[in-house]
Amino acid sequence: MLTRKIMLLGEIAVGKTALARRLVFNQFEAGYKATLGVDIYTHVLVPQPVPETPVKLSIWDIDGDLSEGIFSHNYIKGASGALIIGDATRPATINAMIALADTFRDTQPGRPFVYVLNKLDLVEDHTLMVPPALQDPEAILHKTSAMTGHNVGEAFSDLATAIIRIGA
Repeated sequence: MLTRKIMLLGEIAVGKTALARRLVFNQFEAGYKATLGVDIYTHVLVPQPVPETPVKLSIWDIDGDLSEGIFSHNYIKGASGALIIGDATRPATINAMIALADTFRDTQPGRPFVYVLNKLDLVEDHTLMVPPALQDPEAILHKTSAMTGHNVGEAFSDLATAIIRIGA
C-alpha cells in the first residue's frame, strides 16, 4: 500500500481540522479549538478512478498561525501534496489561500494541490464569489462542508489521484 504525506494548509479557523476529522472519523464538532503546531491523522482511501491503488494518507493538519512560514518549517518536508483551504464566508482567507498555493507551487515544484472552499453550508452557493485564480481550468477546486460532509471525501480523493498520477 502506498503511504503519502499530505498537508492541510490555510489560515486560522478555515476548517482544516474539521475536514480531517470528517474524513477520518466521519464526525463534526461545532466548538472551535485551534491547532497548536501540527496534528497528524491517517486514513486509507481508494481514489477514483484508480481503484486498484489504495493510499494511506498521512494528513498533517498545520497550525494556521504558521501561514506562509510553513514553507521554511520542517513540517513541509516530504509532502506529496496539499489541500489548500479557505473559508467561503471570509474572503480574506480565500486571498490567503491563493497566496499559499502560489508559494506551495514555488517551493514544492511538481507537487499537486487541491483548492478547497470550506463552510459551504454557511453561504448560498449562488452568492459565493470565486476569484479568477480559482477558475483556471488547470485548478482543482472543491466546495466543501465539513459540517455536512459535502464533497470532503472527493477533495481528498482527487488529491490522492493526482499524487498517484505523477508518482509523488
